[in-house]
Amino acid sequence: MLGQLHRPAAVAALLNHRPDGGVNEAGLRAVVAQIELDPTAWNQEVYIGSSQQDPRRVAYCFAAWTCLLAGYDVEGEAQRGYTIPRIAEGLLGLTRREANQLFFWGTGVDEPPTVEQLKTRLTEITGISFATRELATAGA
Repeated sequence: MLGQLHRPAAVAALLNHRPDGGVNEAGLRAVVAQIELDPTAWNQEVYIGSSQQDPRRVAYCFAAWTCLLAGYDVEGEAQRGYTIPRIAEGLLGLTRREANQLFFWGTGVDEPPTVEQLKTRLTEITGISFATRELATAGA
């Protein structure tokens, strides 16, 4: 399943680089960009599971996407329990509180969150703007 996913080396290198003390803004933007490429492959309800839009497709939560893009065996880590959020927390330079606010947000709701709601949530947690226009120019 994971062998079919494309993980550019540049994204993995970006996520493996954690700035000294502070949020890894570039890493957060890389995960958001990946989710924007295919929002149906994002499901905040589970680490790895079915897409909420198409149950035949695999989808990952924000923390699992972070780990996947950084080269971790997400399926293996999911079997170990809560290691995915802790790994992603470190990769993204988040505090435990910030990580919990992000990774466990959007679960148990009637309607799954949208990408725009995700970006708003990220801005609320980190203070970094994730406006669509800014994301498009950040990679240029």
